Amino acid sequence: MAEVASEVAIRALGRRGDGEFDGPDGPLHVAGALPGERVRVAVDGDSARLLDVLAPSPARAAPSCRHFGTCGGCMAQHMTPAFYREWKRGQLTTALARQGIAADVPPLVDATAGGRRRATFHAHARAAGAEVGYMRARSHEIVAIDACPILSAGLAGALPAARAVADALRRLGKPLDLLATAADTGLDLDLRGAGGLDPRAEAALSAIAEAHDLARLSNHGKRLVERRAPTLRMGSATVALPPGGFLQATAAAEDEIAARAIAHFGAAERLADLFCGIGAFALRLAERASVMARDSDA
Repeated sequence: MAEVASEVAIRALGRRGDGEFDGPDGPLHVAGALPGERVRVAVDGDSARLLDVLAPSPARAAPSCRHFGTCGGCMAQHMTPAFYREWKRGQLTTALARQGIAADVPPLVDATAGGRRRATFHAHARAAGAEVGYMRARSHEIVAIDACPILSAGLAGALPAARAVADALRRLGKPLDLLATAADTGLDLDLRGAGGLDPRAEAALSAIAEAHDLARLSNHGKRLVERRAPTLRMGSATVALPPGGFLQATAAAEDEIAARAIAHFGAAERLADLFCGIGAFALRLAERASVMARDSDA
């Protein structure tokens, strides 16, 4: 079916931040549009693509990244901070209301300070070299990027290191995921999708870890080279990170959530953390109470 260009009015935002408008057979969504705007879209069946914003909303902002709109890593850079915060809060209040739950939901807290300390880059081998970046929205196509403004300073070397790893393994012809974490002791990189590596490949990756000053380089959790143990502070504790382990995306978010958990439990002397992970809550709470910590991942 050929695309048909139309001028439409955006009446709401969907849960993925897409503008919603009335199509010929029901509601349709288009990425990058905001409520109250008149836009030109190209409609193809049940999908739509934004062509032009004819009457922009006061809530529209200039994206901070030149890759926004093609890269699928961010979906809300075209919104002003105030509009974004209210939209996110509305998602929660709407979900609670649908379940009959009346709750006082305070304003959203901005915990982006310092930027993301973990990111997953995708790579695919090509004849001329490996493409490294993020996935295009709702696609398996890679958008190659040269920088990402939402990453922390600790991830500054992550993209060059990821490119070097992907290029070294391009003969495998496999799609790869590279999980980068900014530890206090340096950059931690965990490779996924390569499978078992021969000694030549492992030697090449060890050389890359040295050249890019990586704290550790792993292949699906198996340590290939550990030049420094990747660690993070959690309260007064120093925690050794497992390869590819889960963390709150920003340190500010972890600090904010943990502070609220501590305040909520107050003077409790015995606590249980049943999804403790690597101890973001449990270790802080253990400074004032006896904590039983459990997780399904050993």
